[in-house]
Amino acid sequence: MVKKIIVIFILLLFPNYIFAADVIHLKDGTKFEGKVITIQPETVEIDMGENKPKRIIAKKDIKVIVYENGEVETFEIKKEEVSTSQDINEIKKKVEEKEKKDTKKEGLITGIAICCILYIIVALIVASNSSAY
Repeated sequence: MVKKIIVIFILLLFPNYIFAADVIHLKDGTKFEGKVITIQPETVEIDMGENKPKRIIAKKDIKVIVYENGEVETFEIKKEEVSTSQDINEIKKKVEEKEKKDTKKEGLITGIAICCILYIIVALIVASNSSAY
């Protein structure tokens, strides 16, 4: 019983390690979350998890890849696609905003996990005290 509680505590305390993923943002606004497996000269392969097929995406369709460690990789953009560096800065701002939202989400998950753990600890203390009488 205690081992299960410890495992649940660890899983809830570190959700960013459980749910961490690379995110590929396409030029059309679509995004794919998973683990980037290979990057070839013309394509990127991403494993999207269990029961989901691996996808091969053409680099020409990719706007940016945000890796789970926070590293951001932008791809060469042709002049006809981007008229100024302002467009590139907008892309970077959107990526930074997403990272901030993800950080807030992880903080919320961690807070909820801590509350759940405290609830379990209090319940165990109450249960052990009530069985002593």
